[in-house]
Amino acid sequence: MARVLEEELLDLRERLMTCFRETLPSKQFSALLSLSIIWLGVLADRETKTEDPKERRRLEHDFDEQKRTIEHGIERLYEQTEGRSIKVSLTSPSWHLQGLRSTCLP
Repeated sequence: MARVLEEELLDLRERLMTCFRETLPSKQFSALLSLSIIWLGVLADRETKTEDPKERRRLEHDFDEQKRTIEHGIERLYEQTEGRSIKVSLTSPSWHLQGLRSTCLP
């Protein structure tokens, strides 16, 4: 059965918006997460338009990696609100998302 990346993206976007309502992320971190969601949309769109199976697998792999990074950022935001170390919660996901940003930009 073929994956539908758009459905996974919509689910992740909903989880992110819920997280933003329930936590107080910094402006920079929320911007990085938002741009990451947009980039996932680009990957999902490219995946649906390509006919090359190798390219499709590569795009799905990139999508999965970046989706996990965003999910990690969401987890860290919830950890921050549970009273854990704010400094660790804010620096760790930002570091991961900075790497994501560098792979997304030409």
